[in-house]
Amino acid sequence: MAGVRLTVRSPAVPPSGEPPAVAGRLVLVDVDYRNVGSAPVIVDPYDWSVVDASGNVYVEVTSDLPQRDLPRGASVRGVVGFDVPPSARGLVLRFAAELGDATATVPLG
Repeated sequence: MAGVRLTVRSPAVPPSGEPPAVAGRLVLVDVDYRNVGSAPVIVDPYDWSVVDASGNVYVEVTSDLPQRDLPRGASVRGVVGFDVPPSARGLVLRFAAELGDATATVPLG
């Protein structure tokens, strides 16, 4: 991805505050955005989802990742959480920027 470098760590420490009520298990990932390009980068927790081996998609249910423009040379880090059934296997974290065509996938152990 030109302009942004993403680093993902999983499992992650839950965001501060009351954890959300989930039907399954709370899968947490720590994401770090670093703007290495010349233009601002949009940081948005809703650009992230988790997909299982059956193709089911799980969207963000909790996050402390701020939604904002990230200026050149800046970085921001936050945790994004997903409600995933205990039986889900083959989890993959997916990033798809709502604006632009930036995408990334990361297998989750």
